[in-house]
Amino acid sequence: MIVRFAHIRFLFGLNLLLVSLYIGLSFPLLLGNLKLFAEYGQVLFYSGFGLLIPVAFLAKEKNVWKNEFRSCPGWLKAAILTLILYGLVLTAIQIAFSHGATTSGWEEPSGFAALLAFQAISLVIPYSLLWSGRVNEMDLINRVRNSFVALLICVAFFAGWHFGLFSHAAN
Repeated sequence: MIVRFAHIRFLFGLNLLLVSLYIGLSFPLLLGNLKLFAEYGQVLFYSGFGLLIPVAFLAKEKNVWKNEFRSCPGWLKAAILTLILYGLVLTAIQIAFSHGATTSGWEEPSGFAALLAFQAISLVIPYSLLWSGRVNEMDLINRVRNSFVALLICVAFFAGWHFGLFSHAAN
């Protein structure tokens, strides 16, 4: 039981750290300063996607709004909705002032800001598992096992990307 909750706490802590870094990086973006984004945007973007996958395997089913979001306290619901709105507004601002940029994904600040909305909603999944108390033991074992396997796969891909195993030749 301790190991299962340690895995969930680990993912929750990483998710909180990523959301905090996203918010911290979004303020210079609002001011038009792309220096920090150019330096850390790619790593945060891929880390965000990499963390969403194992967290998604912790969900009861893929309808997070129906299950996990409903069991969270009001203050967390308000915080999550505020972060989602902030990410969407920041995305709209970046798109409106992009001046026809043709980049996509982590290279474009609007794609980075949109990921904040997804990171925010993924906070409710581990929170509901840790503090709701309405989880079947066998169901929890299956969810944590699947999430742990997904985490290992994401770490393997991230390490492969970091060490250049997935680089492609330039045309």
